[in-house]
Amino acid sequence: MAKSIIVDRVKVITEMARQNITGEELCQKAGVGRSAVYSMRSGRKVWRTTAQHVANALGVQLEDLMPE
Repeated sequence: MAKSIIVDRVKVITEMARQNITGEELCQKAGVGRSAVYSMRSGRKVWRTTAQHVANALGVQLEDLMPE
């Protein structure tokens, strides 16, 4: 299993908009750094555990944020 992954940036941004949550709020809720959320929103690789924390904070499964 890969340690770093790329999530679907559009899915992350869409879920944030649906919940009306800012990047800063998501960082705090997920317990991750701003650069991690920025990387996810930019389509860059992040650690799988970081992506999992963000998915949990958004209340979705990590698989829901993965590219199809």
